[in-house]
Amino acid sequence: MLGGWTHRPDWTKESFALIKSVEFLTLIVKFEPTKVKGTVKAFIQKTYLESSEMEYDPVAFKRASNVLGPLTMWLKSSIRYADIVTKIDPLRKELAGLEQEAEVA
Repeated sequence: MLGGWTHRPDWTKESFALIKSVEFLTLIVKFEPTKVKGTVKAFIQKTYLESSEMEYDPVAFKRASNVLGPLTMWLKSSIRYADIVTKIDPLRKELAGLEQEAEVA
């Protein structure tokens, strides 16, 4: 999501370089889950969160790295939030239209 990848990045080259970069924390803090593209969301879900090859285990991730555990939980939460926003967006639009109609009436 942060790297904009639609392929499984090489940990030692791409992912580690992103995490070590000066702007990594800024990217995390300013990240907007509502702007995650459906293709990126589907890729992350399929490749990491629902993969039979790889078990999603935040406890094991935290044992491997104090940063990785919370980061994976943040990633999963961001994906879930993006799903919720996608599902309720039509309802928000409908509500805005009804509120507009009520103001006119």
